[in-house]
Amino acid sequence: MRLLGARIGGQLDARRATLRNDTGPALVAEGLLVDGDLVLSGYFTATGSGKKAVVRLASAQIGGRLFLNPEVARNTTHPRARWDVDGLTYTGQPEGASVPEWLQLLREATGSYAAQPYRHLAAAAQAAGHDGHVRKILMNQRRDQLDLRAVTSKPERAWAKLTGWTLGYGYQPWRALLFLLFAVAIAVAIALLGGAHGGLQHTSSSFSPNTPCTVVERIGVGLDLGLPLIRTGARDYCAATHTTLGDTVAVAGWTVQLAAWAFATLFVAGFTGAVRKT
Repeated sequence: MRLLGARIGGQLDARRATLRNDTGPALVAEGLLVDGDLVLSGYFTATGSGKKAVVRLASAQIGGRLFLNPEVARNTTHPRARWDVDGLTYTGQPEGASVPEWLQLLREATGSYAAQPYRHLAAAAQAAGHDGHVRKILMNQRRDQLDLRAVTSKPERAWAKLTGWTLGYGYQPWRALLFLLFAVAIAVAIALLGGAHGGLQHTSSSFSPNTPCTVVERIGVGLDLGLPLIRTGARDYCAATHTTLGDTVAVAGWTVQLAAWAFATLFVAGFTGAVRKT
């Protein structure tokens, strides 16, 4: 069926249609304009073959609702080439498929990555007040952009993977806070364990020199190392000893401190939206 650039004044209801083309697409409807609803669900099936999508709805504009079942399209030779929905617009949220099913369609049933279907789906979810769905859609968009090799620059891919792991691509900045708390816990553990075996001792004249630091003082040293911009002052009089263990405690502390600053910076970047990509 060819509806290339066609204009339909009412709705297009294909719920009982069966389309098949053994040499190419089953439904060619790029640039289709439908004033009402478009129904591609129910008993509708479309079977095609070849590298082009079986159902081609690129740049189609649906004035009403979109009813679509992702499973109704099948490509006998190229299973990924089932749907082309780049530029497709519709009113409200699509019916006939849940958000996870739509995301699976965009990831596994289209020939290549395109940003517009994700953004339009996210806009529809936001208009409906489903903020959780919005975050899920945009996170999946960024992940699919990487997995489908739409980003080829190695530095950009590395940065995207890092922010995906630590920030949910900027949509879950709380992840960086969890990593920061983990860094603080490690810093405190290093100070407690290292200090207990002679890695930390008093250095200030206010205390007996070369005497072990107390548990509270060692915890303060760990907090000083792990919490950016927060100081307890414990490191002013409780420092690493000039021993192998003391040097190990100092180097480990510097490493954890660097990681803590990195996670704090990532949190700020994620919270302000600086790392989000469209």
